[in-house]
Amino acid sequence: MSSGFSCDLFTGTPASDANLLALDDPAMAQTVAIELRNSDRSRLALGEASPTEEVDANGNVTLNFFANYRALASGVQPGVAKADAIFMINYN
Repeated sequence: MSSGFSCDLFTGTPASDANLLALDDPAMAQTVAIELRNSDRSRLALGEASPTEEVDANGNVTLNFFANYRALASGVQPGVAKADAIFMINYN
């Protein structure tokens, strides 16, 4: 069995869609949230562990994640849009 790493339980303040991150400040852009994605660009919901990435022969591993903005409803208002995501790296 090979070993690997994953990110376990991405957490943060959920938006009205609990799988998305709420923006840090309600005075920022409106009706927008941040979506996290795995290395294959599939959605990574808050509280969900990422797939395990294998360690190479040199003991290295790269964990790639992406984020994008998602409209929560019509009427998106422009502005700064940022959020914090917290994660724990898990050695399997």
